[in-house]
Amino acid sequence: MRSVLGIDAAWSDRHPSGVALAAWIGDAWHCLRLAPSYADFCLGRRQRADRRQAGHVFDADRVLHTCRELLGGSLPDVVAVDMPLAHAPIARRRPADDAIARAFGHAKCATHSPLPDRPGITGTRLQEGLARCGFALRTAVDESGSAGSLIEVYPHVGLLGLMRAPVRVTYKASKTNTYWRGCSLAERRVRLISTWQSVLARLRRSMPGIPPDLATIADDVPLNCLKWREDSIDALLCAWMGARWLEGASIPYGDGASAVWVPADSLPYARPQSVAGAAAAGRHSVRPRRPAVS
Repeated sequence: MRSVLGIDAAWSDRHPSGVALAAWIGDAWHCLRLAPSYADFCLGRRQRADRRQAGHVFDADRVLHTCRELLGGSLPDVVAVDMPLAHAPIARRRPADDAIARAFGHAKCATHSPLPDRPGITGTRLQEGLARCGFALRTAVDESGSAGSLIEVYPHVGLLGLMRAPVRVTYKASKTNTYWRGCSLAERRVRLISTWQSVLARLRRSMPGIPPDLATIADDVPLNCLKWREDSIDALLCAWMGARWLEGASIPYGDGASAVWVPADSLPYARPQSVAGAAAAGRHSVRPRRPAVS
């Protein structure tokens, strides 16, 4: 079966990273495992207490060993990661970051700027660990759909297409005061959870098997203790975007050194000239296709 590993990678080892594994079974993608950290993914733990969580260092061998166990001895075809990746050391904003800003900045979906120490060694460890295990970074359309691949994705941009939204979806727990300034804490909680439920409902249409209680939260839980749920949603979005890449329904924004892959679903919300430029840089137009079932 074809499969994808989605990682919402924290830019520091001090913070946890959400992980989702999905596989093409029958006629749909299915979520096989979802966890709020590398350790939880490997141990098979999903449900966490609603409190601030500690981070874990990425161990490619251990994470991929768990994937083999869940996939009957196979490795994922692609690992889709929300973190700056490149064929060269990252010290500042990349052409990929600027390309996303030009294309989706009007929708409030520009990327964060990487620095020498963010993601720094955390990003290097992840990319080099996956490369050692046979996963090559892909930055061009003619590499799309190849097995043994590592791609960079950006959930905010993916959400535009998934939710058919012309502007950045308001789903970050730490940003509720910015999203809904002047609203009470209780009202902001209601709006955040409603947004999560809407996002998860759309994801479940494409990916059955997502835990049903991910957005079921007790009334007395502080917003700053919900980060693990947000990370889990981001991991699912990474997996969904990786699946679209495997289907040949994504194009790269960037250059040969680095690229952020954007699903075709989100292209209607990009500036038109940016789509043409990205397609030309990638040397091919997007040719959506469904994955072969083996």
